[in-house]
Amino acid sequence: MTETEKKKEYLKGYRNLCNKIKALQDQKYSLIETMTSAKAQSYDGMPKASNISDLSDYMVKLDAVMRSIDDMNAMCLVRKIQIETSIANMSDGMECNI
Repeated sequence: MTETEKKKEYLKGYRNLCNKIKALQDQKYSLIETMTSAKAQSYDGMPKASNISDLSDYMVKLDAVMRSIDDMNAMCLVRKIQIETSIANMSDGMECNI
């Protein structure tokens, strides 16, 4: 792998982190929608098992997703700062402005 390919892979890592954040945010919105949506009622009069999940299950899942989003945002910010610092420290003035 050449030096240029290594640099490209490093820069693609930032984009991949951003894509993971977007996927986690979509998952968060899906969980919120599931929690707040109306549930269908069955009025057939037959007894059913009480396997109804309460909101605490959703809240645990939502909390885990939100923590993952925060962790990914922190990693993404660190990567962005590293990239910007590397660009700012370049010796050629023209390359810094890109």
